[in-house]
Amino acid sequence: MNVRVLVILAIAALQGCTGTVAYKPEYLGDSPVIYGKPLEGKALLYLSPQDRTYVFKGGPTTFAGSASTVTLPLGLITQQVGKEALGHFYSGGIEIVETLADARQDDAVVVHFEDFSYGYDVLDNFAVLIDLKLIVTLLDRDNRSLWSNTYRADRARVQVQCPATQPHECLNQAVHHTLFDLMHKAGSGLRNHSYSQGK
Repeated sequence: MNVRVLVILAIAALQGCTGTVAYKPEYLGDSPVIYGKPLEGKALLYLSPQDRTYVFKGGPTTFAGSASTVTLPLGLITQQVGKEALGHFYSGGIEIVETLADARQDDAVVVHFEDFSYGYDVLDNFAVLIDLKLIVTLLDRDNRSLWSNTYRADRARVQVQCPATQPHECLNQAVHHTLFDLMHKAGSGLRNHSYSQGK
């Protein structure tokens, strides 16, 4: 069977279906190696109510899969992946909170996401294409900003262990992987900042 026929079949398999996905910790794989000493104590992880409850509903930006739609709880997945990825950078881990009180005991990491979209690449093996922007801010115990940075996945090509006939779970895996990668970079950034401030 030639490449053209395979591509046509792959596109056909992605079209005309809808699906709902959920947070799946098994998609995160093994914990990454964290070089250097973790920060002392714990931190709080905060997403705004709008971000925390945000559910993406839509289709890909590519022709492949253009007749398919997915319901993806991006806010919940971002929150849970953030807890797993950023928790490795604190000796006491990180705790999810829904409010940020003043004069609390711990610093807080605030995560905001924007510009999410996705697509499928069926021409060179099978991959999911992800666009996503994360803005990560470190607040002190009185909610004053100590550090902030933006991390992007710009049409990131994510290879997943998933049959092309299950495009929604392929997307779900890719979202988990992309978020974990961006959160890990953010964790390194905030830890380096804290080290530079003598913490």
